[in-house]
Amino acid sequence: MRKLPLPIDEQTPGASEVETTEPRSDPKQKAKERTRNNQKRCREKKKEHLQELQAKLREHEQQKMKATIEMQRAALKVIKENEELR
Repeated sequence: MRKLPLPIDEQTPGASEVETTEPRSDPKQKAKERTRNNQKRCREKKKEHLQELQAKLREHEQQKMKATIEMQRAALKVIKENEELR
């Protein structure tokens, strides 16, 4: 229960506050809270997804570097073999 002050002209001696029965669960407030929670979960999920994509990107970049190095080594090997055959 919440106590609200009475307007000055309605106050009587000894009764400066009156108790009101306020619904404990305001539907609008609950909806706002649900929306905030959903937005927070969405932001967290989006952040996790971004981190996963960034990790995959780093992994693919490393694989690309390894493949490039292997290809260059193979090309050098072929060049050497060609020179030996001449």
